[in-house]
Formats: sequence, structure tokens, C-alpha cells
Amino acid sequence: MKKKLSLFLLLLLLPIWRVKGLCSNAELVRSNQLARNVTTSYEYYLEDDTVKFKVTLTNLNSNLTLTDLAQNKVYKNKNGELIIDDYDPGTIIKYAITAKEVTCTNQNLVTLYVNLPSYNPYYNDPLCKTVSDYKYCQKWISMPFKYADFKKNIQAEINSRNQKNSKDEAVITESKSFIEIIFDFYLNYYYVMLPIIIIACAIGMYYLNKKNQLFVE
Repeated sequence: MKKKLSLFLLLLLLPIWRVKGLCSNAELVRSNQLARNVTTSYEYYLEDDTVKFKVTLTNLNSNLTLTDLAQNKVYKNKNGELIIDDYDPGTIIKYAITAKEVTCTNQNLVTLYVNLPSYNPYYNDPLCKTVSDYKYCQKWISMPFKYADFKKNIQAEINSRNQKNSKDEAVITESKSFIEIIFDFYLNYYYVMLPIIIIACAIGMYYLNKKNQLFVE
């Protein structure tokens, strides 16, 4: 009875031993090296005025299988490059790379993460022309506001900057010397001041000459 039980347990364990044994360390090392060579890049495109992303995976060996874990989709390739599109902005993609060999199919070799940037649909709004460097006018940010709140926020930033510029101009004006103020006044009203100066000089020269003549006599 004990011999039959031992033989039965051995038969149960044999398939597990065979599967693990067939996926050798050498195969795993080779598959891991291939998986670590895979690189990712992404670019955006417009689809019916909606921003979408496509991800390109290169160096994807034909002996490897790629799985999008979020969508539970399996992809295979033949030419070493795979392009997957129709991703939304702000998506965090998680890819699992496994080996195609039957003996190693349960081995998760590498997990790749691709973080797609969030898109600001209001970045090109006319209000952003004067404050293009403001954070909520940047193209690739997460927009926490609806459009009405976005407008209020941007207008508040514009008003704040205008007030600051006015204060800066006032400080610059106050820091001018008396001579600079007189000179600026002259430049602004020279067409009035110049004739007065000429007439005053002429009158002065006339009286000066008359005085000199009386002194000589």
C-alpha cells in the first residue's frame, strides 16, 4: 500500500519537475538579455481634435511576447518593432515581456512602464498669450479646472502681473534724480520750453548789452 502511494505521488510531481527542468537557466538568461534590450518611445497625434498617443517598442525579439497588463492584450512581432496606438494622455502603461518558448511561457522576464504626459486642452487659449510662461498655460500638464475656472485663474494671474509692473514703474519713477525728472519734462514739452528759453536768452542778452553801453559812456 505504501509503495503504491509513493508511486502515485511521484507521478503527480513528475510533470511539474519536467516543466521546470525543460526551462533551463541558460534559456532564462538568454531570454532576460533579449527582454532588457527592448526600448520604448512615444509620440502624440490628433484624432478628431482629440490627443492620442502611440507607443513604439524596438528591439523586440521574435522569441518574446509583449502583454499590455492594463488592457490584457497580447502582442507578437516579427520585425523587431511594435507600434501600439490609441492611448489617452496621462495613462500609465505596464507591459510584461515573456518568452515565447513553451517551456518558459510562465516566466515574466521584464516589466516596462511608460508614463504618458497629461494634456492641457486650454494651453493655446488667447488669454495665455500674455502669460505663456504661467504653469496653467503649459501644453503638457494635468488641468485641474474646467474652462470657466481656467479663465478666472488666468485673468487673476494677468491682473497680478499688471499690478506688479505698475508698482515697479512707480519705484523706478521715484528713484529718478531731480535732473532726470527735469530732463524728461523738457523732452516731453520741448516745443513749449524751447521758444521760452530762446526769448528769455534774447531778452537777457539785450539788457546785458544795454548795461554795457551805459557803463562805457
